[in-house]
Amino acid sequence: DEYVVITNKSKPDVDVSKYCIYVATTGTQGPTFYFPNKSVLKPNQSVRVYTNEVHKETGGYSFGSGKALWNNRGGLAVL
Repeated sequence: DEYVVITNKSKPDVDVSKYCIYVATTGTQGPTFYFPNKSVLKPNQSVRVYTNEVHKETGGYSFGSGKALWNNRGGLAVL
């Protein structure tokens, strides 16, 4: 499945609650994922946001889309 990786490369914790990721491959805002309340990334922690799967070991986040969001040549995601 497709996914986007978000990594905290800073030294302090980063609260990403209410941040969103949206698909912008076509140049406009497409499907949007909102991080839920109390979503905090520790220093050097990475999470994945999947198209339509949930993997607890990588954060448990998903767009919940029933179809592909990006083509096989890539795409653009905006945080």
